[in-house]
Parts: sequence; structure tokens; C-alpha cells
Amino acid sequence: MGGGPIDFGATPIASRNSRLLAALCSEPFFALRFGELVLLGLDIASLTLKKHAQVIVLATADSDFIPAMKFARREGAQLILLTLGHGVRDGLREDADLVVDWTWRKRGQDLFHGGGLPLLAVAA
Repeated sequence: MGGGPIDFGATPIASRNSRLLAALCSEPFFALRFGELVLLGLDIASLTLKKHAQVIVLATADSDFIPAMKFARREGAQLILLTLGHGVRDGLREDADLVVDWTWRKRGQDLFHGGGLPLLAVAA
């Protein structure tokens, strides 16, 4: 911590995450998206309505996703909520088929803190 710039993209964690993302995106029938609530909600609705997705993994603590989650489940998709160690409202838990309370931690540091952006992963 000498006061100079720090290149977080050169860390082993960033390198591992880049390899993981590249591997996931090379899998058939897999999509990953970070973004705004409305766009992700539309993606959830569109993918499930058109039967392009059977499983949706949503990483968020935002209860504004509840209508999209309910819609996806009504259309027959399985919805997995990934909390990443953040507290979530009961409504989110109730509208998920599976809730995974998971976070990456190392020596007391939270290794996943994406600035609060929700994450959507889809597997067909």
C-alpha cells in the first residue's frame, strides 16, 4: 500500500474469475448477464416464456425481482436464488425453488462484491 495505483485485474482472483467466466460462457446453452433490473426481468420473462431456459440462477438481494421470479416459476423454470452472503427479504426466498446462501471469503475479506449489480445466469 505504497499509495500508487493498484491493478486489481492482475490479481490471482481476477485471473481465476476470468478463466471461470470464459469456461462458463463456452458451455452450450449458458448465458451470463449483469445489468439493470428491468432488462434482467425482461430476460427472465422472455427466456422462460419461449422455453429457452429450464434453470435460472439469480444472484441478487433486490426484492424488485419477485414478479419476474414468480412468472418464471409459473412458466415451469426452476429458479435458484444465490444470495452471495447478503441479507434477502423473505419474499425472495419464498419465490425461489432453491436458495443458496454463499459467499467467497478469505481471511475476513469478502471476495465477491460486484457493486450491487444483480447477476443472471441461465442454463437450458
